[in-house]
Formats: sequence, structure tokens, C-alpha cells
Amino acid sequence: MLSGRAVAKLENHPTLGRPLLHLSEVSSVYFGNTNYRDVEFLYQGAALAGDGEGFDMLIRGQSVNAARFPETTSLRGGDVTIAGGDASAPAPYEIPLDAGELILRGGRRQSVTAGNVAIGDPPSEWGDAEGAVWVDDALTPPTTPQPGGGYLFAKEGALYWMGSRGTVTLVAPP
Repeated sequence: MLSGRAVAKLENHPTLGRPLLHLSEVSSVYFGNTNYRDVEFLYQGAALAGDGEGFDMLIRGQSVNAARFPETTSLRGGDVTIAGGDASAPAPYEIPLDAGELILRGGRRQSVTAGNVAIGDPPSEWGDAEGAVWVDDALTPPTTPQPGGGYLFAKEGALYWMGSRGTVTLVAPP
């Protein structure tokens, strides 16, 4: 606690048996007496996982187990939202607002992004790809259009776009 507010909490999860980091209402992080507002979360073990290989990090929404809810008719795991920062100003302030960006990138080698990004399950082998984006085939391609946007999806290795009027366009063949 810092001034009566939670800063960070790291404890063993009761069923996982491993540490769980919980952050709530945190506006800044203190290290010693220094207040830091820009923070990087980095998971780095004391030793490497294998022969020069780093540990993996998983961020996951809440998992749901049917065995714990036998009377329920359906289950849905929790979402994970990673978002850039919001910008807002109440009236009467009329100032320019610029929201933060969401940046997804692979890891870096010598300060240059070289790691890949996978949407869905990654390929079994990345081949010689560096700085590429993989789009896994959709388990169920969209059939119902939604207003205000569209779906980008892969099917049998081809890339498609379904617009808000339901038109499906082949963007790139397999």
C-alpha cells in the first residue's frame, strides 16, 4: 500500500501454485523513492530455459472449467484487451486529443525488430521469415457482417476481407 492505495501485489495463486501479479488502480510505480510513470513489464528468469533460450510469457484472460460449473449450459473464457492509452478532456477544455497507439511487434535483434507476430496459432516452422505477421486459418470464417468494420481472415491459406455489407473479397490467393 502506498498512501492507502494498492501499488502492486505479487502472491502465489491458490490453485496454480505460482506467483500471480495483480495490478489495480496503479497510476505510477515507485522504485525506492523514485516515481516512474513509464513502466516496462519484463519476465526474465534467473537462468535461461535451455541452451541460450529465454522463458516464455503468457498473458491470458480468465479460464473457465466446466467441472466447477456442472449446471451451466455454456462457458466462455475471459477476454484479454491490450490497448494504447486513452486521451480525454472534459468540457469546457477544447484541446487536441491524441490517443496512444497499439504496437505489436516481435522481439529485437541488435535493436532491430526481427521476431514475428502470429495471429492465432503460429506456424510449425517460421522458415526464414523475420518481422512477418502470420494469420492462422479461421476455424469458422465469418458469415454475418457487422456494421462499422469488417473481418480479415485466412481460409485454406488464402487471405480474405468481409466488409460491413457482407461482401467477401479474396485479398491474396494461397
